[in-house]
Amino acid sequence: MNHVVCVIHPFVVNQEVSVYKNGECVKQVECPLNELKTVLYQLCKENDIKEISLSGGQLYALKIRDEFAATKYSDDGIHVSFF
Repeated sequence: MNHVVCVIHPFVVNQEVSVYKNGECVKQVECPLNELKTVLYQLCKENDIKEISLSGGQLYALKIRDEFAATKYSDDGIHVSFF
């Protein structure tokens, strides 16, 4: 399964985001929490991935999911789930 994964740590400035293809991590990047939504979207577009998996700070994860659903990101068919 191909997906972008992030474990959100609300009080940590830089978040680690990983790209998985066929169950293997192929890329990892760090980004500030306030840029997380943009970085997640860019990684999905660059790697032709439609699934984002979030964990960690549930309030932040819910906010990101709702923002994806309410903006242009939803037009690209990107789905946000929690693990």
